[in-house]
Amino acid sequence: MTSAQAISAIAWIWRVPARHFDVPSAYVRAAKEEGVDIHLYIPDGMNFTSEELSKHGVSTAKDLSLCLERSLYGLKQAGRLWHQLLHATLTNIGYVQCITDTCLYYKSDLDGTTLVGTYVNDLLMTGTSKQRVDAFFSQMACLELKYLGLAEKFLGMRYLFDANFGYQLHQKATIFELLLKHGLDKANAGRSPMGGEIMDVDQPGGGVLLPANGPGTPERPTIKTFQSLLGILLWIARCTRPDISFAVHRASRRAHAPTIGDFKLAKHIASYLAGSAGLKLALRCDGEPNFPLPIDCFTDDDFAGDKQDRKSVSGVIVRINGMVVGWHCEKQATVALSTAEAEYVAASIGGKELLGLKELAGEVGLQVALPMYMNLDNQAAIKQVENEASSRRAKQVNVRLKFIGDYYCKGAIQPTYGTTHDMLADILTKPIPEPKIQALRATVGLELA
Repeated sequence: MTSAQAISAIAWIWRVPARHFDVPSAYVRAAKEEGVDIHLYIPDGMNFTSEELSKHGVSTAKDLSLCLERSLYGLKQAGRLWHQLLHATLTNIGYVQCITDTCLYYKSDLDGTTLVGTYVNDLLMTGTSKQRVDAFFSQMACLELKYLGLAEKFLGMRYLFDANFGYQLHQKATIFELLLKHGLDKANAGRSPMGGEIMDVDQPGGGVLLPANGPGTPERPTIKTFQSLLGILLWIARCTRPDISFAVHRASRRAHAPTIGDFKLAKHIASYLAGSAGLKLALRCDGEPNFPLPIDCFTDDDFAGDKQDRKSVSGVIVRINGMVVGWHCEKQATVALSTAEAEYVAASIGGKELLGLKELAGEVGLQVALPMYMNLDNQAAIKQVENEASSRRAKQVNVRLKFIGDYYCKGAIQPTYGTTHDMLADILTKPIPEPKIQALRATVGLELA
């Protein structure tokens, strides 16, 4: 998802709004797999005369089959065959597949650069000039592209573009569909993603499992109903709403065996979305873009936050020229023995994101300002990176420490201290009370206007 937002950010940097293209009936355009014959039973309603049957040497239509000459929707290999056709078409007209993300293609020459993002049969593209974007439509005529105009809806996200203020991304329609589907359209609007009244698994009644089968009830639905609600919440959190990422992370810890406490939390998140459905993720920079392009990240952790296994949570926010294009909230795989160790794990995730965006920017001809700043709020972690130290007490995270230290020595990454008050990634690692959540929402680009 970072790539879709990165395309929008790059479109704003180039001042050429992203265009949306669609390939109708994409799968059936691909040829069948070479050397493989696929046969189908005769469909109902397809009749043959006795002469036609005798011509094929059979007595009934049940003895016949159809041999596919092209790909077909429903085949296991249909998606791969379509991708091969799209890849061949793009490379034949001079596009190169990105190393950092194979769903992205670019074409650079003396006149500029064009960038295309692909998702099945949807294409999102921009370039350094409008003429390059217009030329793409004619170059792809063999696929009968359908031009949908300026990007307005892509992967469930709604795009609002203003030539003076950049992009705003939102999922208001998706939120309303979620509320209606799960009978929460009349729910009182929540003021924060996680409230103090939320029932946790260790509280009375919170650990009662949801039923696997049966009709369920509004207070205790089936696991399938919970997973349906959780899936939409995960998608919204991943696309446009970093403010609910930590709460959704908490609700999804036991998706295979959820409890009443998990369901209550998921409902509370939905009620919070009901009261904040108008929030939009802004992708814009004040004034003209800076060149070389600044890329930075904020990393934070919730040390030993899980009461059951005492594993920490990593939170990372990545920005291009001040625009938030990616965020991660995930539970760490191992138990950290100190806040510094937990910070190394989060920092290694942020470092990989920085290097990936740097590589992507370089591929499309955008020079990146070095060093890229990594904001941490742990002085011990910063000092250990800068001094290339390796403590015996931190052997289990030594590789992550050396990873960041290596790029620090190369001048690519610069760890820098930021106070807890200025830490954007706070929104991804802990429950934020109502007064503070509004301020943090603004810092990560969420706005109501």
